[in-house]
Amino acid sequence: MTFEVRAGGRRFAVRCFHKQSKRLRERYTAVAEFVQRHRGGLDFLTDVAYVPEGIRVNGGVFPIVRMPWVNGERLDSWIEDHLHEPHRLDRVSKQLVIAATRLRAAGAAHGDLQHGNILVDSSDRVQLVDYDGMYLPALADFGAAEYGHRNYQHPDRGHSYDNRLDMFATAVIDLSMGALRYNPSLWEEYNTGENLLLEAEDFADPARSEVFGRLLEIEPLADQTRRLMDACKAGFSAVPTILAGEHATGPSSRTGPRRSLGPRALDAHDRDALLACVGDHVTIVGQVTDTRIAHTQRTTTTFINFGNWRHGASRIVAWGKINREIEAKFGKQAEALRGSWVMLSGMVMQFHSNGSDAPCPQIELKRFQTLRVISEAQAKAYLSPPPEPEAAPTTLPPPAVQTESGPEPAQQDAPPASGVYRWKAPPKPSTTEEDLTRRLDQLYSSPSFIRPTAPASPPQPARPQPPAPQPHPPPAPPVYLPPQPQSAQPAAKAARAGWRQRLRAWWRW
Repeated sequence: MTFEVRAGGRRFAVRCFHKQSKRLRERYTAVAEFVQRHRGGLDFLTDVAYVPEGIRVNGGVFPIVRMPWVNGERLDSWIEDHLHEPHRLDRVSKQLVIAATRLRAAGAAHGDLQHGNILVDSSDRVQLVDYDGMYLPALADFGAAEYGHRNYQHPDRGHSYDNRLDMFATAVIDLSMGALRYNPSLWEEYNTGENLLLEAEDFADPARSEVFGRLLEIEPLADQTRRLMDACKAGFSAVPTILAGEHATGPSSRTGPRRSLGPRALDAHDRDALLACVGDHVTIVGQVTDTRIAHTQRTTTTFINFGNWRHGASRIVAWGKINREIEAKFGKQAEALRGSWVMLSGMVMQFHSNGSDAPCPQIELKRFQTLRVISEAQAKAYLSPPPEPEAAPTTLPPPAVQTESGPEPAQQDAPPASGVYRWKAPPKPSTTEEDLTRRLDQLYSSPSFIRPTAPASPPQPARPQPPAPQPHPPPAPPVYLPPQPQSAQPAAKAARAGWRQRLRAWWRW
């Protein structure tokens, strides 16, 4: 977590670590030496200092990383402010390509190139920050400390850790900014606050990606788009040559398992999941239950709630001039937002309000444009894991033909030609299940059980019992339970009948 600190007339960015990091001192010592040694040729990097005893909390001393404060906007915010200035988009995009190329020539890689780690100042000068995942030759034996933002990394990156780490992310950023030069409206359609245009789901299955389809329609970028799509389908080791256009994609060995994508957003109503992400930058999606704009002498605060805040439900908060924008679009007290589905990306904080009996997870709305109102169908798509590309077979075997006698064909488990997967009856009980059934019969026939005179649940069709195995196993010892009180007979009857059915169903499952 990064804080602005003023000391001695200077401004610093102080990074505090709320999670464990592998070999933090060694990594940042090597990074600091690298930045100092390449100060002239890599001026887009910022001096960094590791301070072992940087902050004291409740008597404990913890490290910090201190950097000079860099004036500038995050890349995504800067793009939003300059969408209709193609020459400036082109200038910044070229700087990023040059920066990544120079790093690679020096044997290094940033490791997590994404909109949040790229700052652009008023002169369109690019600075890279956050060196936690940086690769240097001196760190090669340590392995990667992190694996980068999911919406900028190759799906086959795995545990790869070398100076090629930035090539795929650079291609994603360059193509996205190039597309916005030709069609700025793509930003409103595909930017979520956690990407520029493309997402991890697009990389996992580029042939089905709507965004890639739109980019292919931009003729000057068609070849560049196809190369990135080909790179997505290949192994990580083949990415450099494919992006350079030196050969087409083909079968390629993968360096590790493709990352599990999971849902693209967290449910804003899942309080426990959000509290587990305090300090993390996440995307939330939820239906607004209530809104309130509170005016005081000092400030105005907007609350967008996803439940009862008095019981710790999550919420979005906004201060300052953003409140005027909210009122202008959504009305007084932002009543037009109530019942709407919204999406927002930001850092999860925890706040305990006066009058509430539990702390609330909350995200601050820092830019009005990042709060997106979406449809319920879009919300469900963001909250559901994407389908795996392998789940859609290109050809399906014909349906199995079963005769009246004889064993089931081997193709019984295969889907029919229509592609519809149908329910299949459970297999016949095994010898172990037969033994379980026999023991249950003994249990229910025990003198301590009172046999019900009528079934407690709807009668089930009789299931034919298979012949007992030979030789017959020795009988199990009878099970005796203490007699049940007469007043509890109705409940006991229903419980025994339902328990037996559930246990048999569980065993078959």
